[in-house]
Amino acid sequence: MKLGKKLIISLIAIPVICLLTGIIISNTYEDAVIKILRKYLDKHLTTEIEVSKINFSLFKKFPNATVEFRNILAKSGVDFSPDRFKHISTDTLLFARSILFEFSLPGILKGNYKLKNIRFVDGDLTLLTDQNGKTNFSIWENENGGKNEPINVSLQNITFSNTKLKYLDVANDLSVAFSTKKIQVKADFADQKNIFAAKGELFIDNLNVGRNYELTDERVRIDLNLSNTGDLYKFSESKISSGKTDVLFQGEIAKSKLTSIILSFKCKGGHLEDISRFIQQPLSKFNNDYAYNGLTDINGTLNGTLSKNNTPRITIDFLLKNGSLAKRTGKNKISDISLKGDFTNGTKKNASTSTLNIKELTASQAGSSFNGAFKIRGFEQSYVELILRSDIDAARFSEFLTIDTLEETSGKIHANVLLKGQLSSLKHLDKKEIATLHKQGTIDFKDFSFKLKGSGLVLSKINGQITLGDD
Repeated sequence: MKLGKKLIISLIAIPVICLLTGIIISNTYEDAVIKILRKYLDKHLTTEIEVSKINFSLFKKFPNATVEFRNILAKSGVDFSPDRFKHISTDTLLFARSILFEFSLPGILKGNYKLKNIRFVDGDLTLLTDQNGKTNFSIWENENGGKNEPINVSLQNITFSNTKLKYLDVANDLSVAFSTKKIQVKADFADQKNIFAAKGELFIDNLNVGRNYELTDERVRIDLNLSNTGDLYKFSESKISSGKTDVLFQGEIAKSKLTSIILSFKCKGGHLEDISRFIQQPLSKFNNDYAYNGLTDINGTLNGTLSKNNTPRITIDFLLKNGSLAKRTGKNKISDISLKGDFTNGTKKNASTSTLNIKELTASQAGSSFNGAFKIRGFEQSYVELILRSDIDAARFSEFLTIDTLEETSGKIHANVLLKGQLSSLKHLDKKEIATLHKQGTIDFKDFSFKLKGSGLVLSKINGQITLGDD
């Protein structure tokens, strides 16, 4: 009985003693820790900050002690030109409901103020770069760093929770806006190379690079490993993911008057529908009419300058397996699509010198099969080349295509065709231009029948061969 009473008293006494000890330590060290942190920030920050309340706690992130800044506002740095940013507030760099600075408790007790973690909660960050490359976020000075610092920065994590970020770069016509539930950044500021690792999920509201690229409403996961020396950022073994698809990349980005980029990337077993979301603009009309999927392997490089007037050199090798293509308005689809090819934007790094080369292509449909190759050189004033060998079930294939002159088709068509020549536009194909392409090959019909739309004329049981030529 006595043993039971002692045990109960001990169970009550231990947390009470811990609580009282915490309160005593808090009262003893609160003013000292807050004073040291404010002194450190005042020494290094070159901009004005406003804080509504500062709290010290031993319990919030135990075993770390925390200093919490409530409703903190940091103003933009002064070394940039705000007049070039229209319809945006340029005076505020950061607002956050809470910023927590976590210190090692054993370090505090020894008088060694070691900053281990920083947590931003409900933040809104606006980063701006003007036409001369000057930024509103150059607000930190590393004066007299090292031995005489009141705080030992030994960061393990910087965490952003429920944070929104906008970045506008007038010089390179680059803008991005995203939000995140949580991103964790690991950093070693003691290393002269400034080594970072970032991991988390982003929702990209919009991303624009001049008129060259646009991405909207996309959710991605990032796992980045990079180092920074001056204006040079080096990526190693990094990953960006969307849906079920991972893209691995490495390389470097250098920022000066122009942003230069050298990156290699690869994707193994990526899902075509995930990848296609990153090229929304050119596929928008196609995506409205067709649904598609498949597994793809990709290897590529980006090399050159990136700005509103410049695009890096792009080279990509790709392989598609188990692909399918279906009209959204019907049940018919082409399946077992397999292709191998490559893409480059060429010497001028734009649409005029871009080449898409599909070296091998096979596909099937119920009753039909296709194989061949396809090349487009120049997406403006295009040279096209098509090799097609197919056995087609006319009834099913006509349901898949939109043919405005024929209906009630049936029978078999065997084609062995080569088309090549110049077209003025791929967006607006001209039937007269298509008729002038060099043609050769044969088309065989077996029991082929069709009815002309808007007419009572029906042609049935057609058997024969058409030989194609330039006449």
